[in-house]
Amino acid sequence: MQSAEAAQRKELQQPETSDNDAWSPLELQIRAAYSAISSAPEDRIGKDTTIYRIGLDSISAIQVASRLRKEGLSLQASDVMESPSCSELASVVQTRSQTPVISTPAFDLENFDKRYRSVVLDSQKVSTDQIEAVRPCTAVQSGMLSEYVHSGGHQYFNHMFYAVDENSSFETLKNAWVKVVAQHEMLRTGFINTDDHENPFVMSTYKSPDVHDLCLQVSSEDGAKYDDYERAASESVKEKLHLPPWRWSLLEINQTQCLQFSAHHAIFDAESLRMIISDLQSALRDDAVPGRQSIGSALSYILSSSQKDPEQQRIFWSQKLGGAPVTRFPNLTPLRTPDTKAVVVERLFSLQRSEIEARCQESGVSMQSVGQAAWARLLSAYTGESLVTFGVVFSGRTAPETADTAFPCITTLPVSSNTAVDDSQLLQDLMSYNAGVQKHQFTSLTDIQKYAELPNEALFDSLFVYQRPLSNAGSEISWKVMHESASVELSVSIEMEALPDDKLGLRLTVNPAQIPQEQGKIMLQQMEAIIAGLFSIEDSIDASVLSVVPPKDPIIPTDFIYLHEMTEAAVRDHPDRIAMEFVDNLEDEQITSRKWTYRQLDEEANKIAHLLLESGAKSGDIIATSFDKCPEASFAFFGILKAGWL
Repeated sequence: MQSAEAAQRKELQQPETSDNDAWSPLELQIRAAYSAISSAPEDRIGKDTTIYRIGLDSISAIQVASRLRKEGLSLQASDVMESPSCSELASVVQTRSQTPVISTPAFDLENFDKRYRSVVLDSQKVSTDQIEAVRPCTAVQSGMLSEYVHSGGHQYFNHMFYAVDENSSFETLKNAWVKVVAQHEMLRTGFINTDDHENPFVMSTYKSPDVHDLCLQVSSEDGAKYDDYERAASESVKEKLHLPPWRWSLLEINQTQCLQFSAHHAIFDAESLRMIISDLQSALRDDAVPGRQSIGSALSYILSSSQKDPEQQRIFWSQKLGGAPVTRFPNLTPLRTPDTKAVVVERLFSLQRSEIEARCQESGVSMQSVGQAAWARLLSAYTGESLVTFGVVFSGRTAPETADTAFPCITTLPVSSNTAVDDSQLLQDLMSYNAGVQKHQFTSLTDIQKYAELPNEALFDSLFVYQRPLSNAGSEISWKVMHESASVELSVSIEMEALPDDKLGLRLTVNPAQIPQEQGKIMLQQMEAIIAGLFSIEDSIDASVLSVVPPKDPIIPTDFIYLHEMTEAAVRDHPDRIAMEFVDNLEDEQITSRKWTYRQLDEEANKIAHLLLESGAKSGDIIATSFDKCPEASFAFFGILKAGWL
């Protein structure tokens, strides 16, 4: 197998075009930016060489756009992603320079403050000089806050525990937090519930909240677990959402000094969390904490973008989601379990990250699209449907207003993927979606549901996210994460993350009542095998994880055509044998169960089949079922198969 570096050299030594036409000054300027960001030699970048062919991705597109804006070009990252070659991007710039620019009106934050300040003051009984600003929430923030309230304070409340220097004291940490809070508006922001349908929640940013009040007064007791400290933080925030919804504490857990940071997701995303913790480390070193730009410009941009050109939004989402199914991940837990606390399973790729990135570069695709394609294939395999829909998280940091702001800019959007095509087409379809969605990424999920003609139904219950730092400069975090947990309403969430030391990690968060932890481990193995398969890396494909039981024979000869015919043969040949036993109780070593013979099973299934036929069901129809684990479920499945055969 060739190394990643060898693959990259080979790619860069083979320009895609002959470039017979002379380069324009604008194309040369763009090529220089591509070269600077990717470190690829300029003479190896052709006019039609895309950013993906030189190892760049959607995050790199943000850096390219930023560099070219500083040089005077009117560009956003979405332009670079949609027109990823030098010639295409130059054409976009030229067209834009000849076309009158119709700017989107900025959201009037000042007027909003005037309108809602009295609501905040009246509800919290505080004076106006304590409040720095009253601002609207984004659709994503409002959605998370609504789920949080409805779940009784569980959903979207996250906990991180960092291993810190054992010499760190409470006072030094508190003083460091004071410096950080002064620079981060979201750490000074609480949320107020209103009666306004358009703005169910508003942000109330305080001028100087007392950091001591945000500290959890807990002691490091022997035997205390992470759950205990998480519960304390959750309880502290639940009834005080009007105050900044985050808490910190300094603890000793398992002989390790830890900083606990528990916060609602409405005040941070992955990138702004990196900024917060990096600034905290700087403050502890007595270094200057960098000033952070006000969240106003980012918030205004997101709100304005969400309301921009609703007709184009409708057309885009109607086309992308027209006829798309609502894909539900199946229940894989064989037993009932009362435990619904999210379980996290992690895995490191056996391949180096640079090896996979080199394969992406050869194919002209991004790491994000590769992860999406693998998840689409896995979701299709588990559901038995070739057309699947799942959620994808985007950074939302594709414009100068959002690029470096310590604000939750992320957006979660649905993608519908047809897995019946070959790998190359699947990857290109997802690449096209990722580029085209940038202009519509701030469309609210409520509007997307309306455009998809599914106004009252969740569009997905699984989520994929690819995480890589937007910048390596100024946001380094040396603390090790000892433990973290999150709670969302989805059945399964999978993260693919670029890690230090050329590693690539997978993290699966599941509801154990639906997906057992052991099955989660298998799913991560399957994800890695599928990704290796996308690039035909045969040495890294473990075929055994792609089936429930590794088959001794790929095909087993049989005279049966339909699944239910095997059971009917048993009914005919030995009707009085036990076909099924259902255990109702296993407590106190007392086993209570019920049994059915093949004849009885057939009789129950016939009742279901006749009921379906009398109701107008016909062969090829999809029949929905909803059961707790019970024997009637097996009767129904057998009966549905029989009805479909008749």
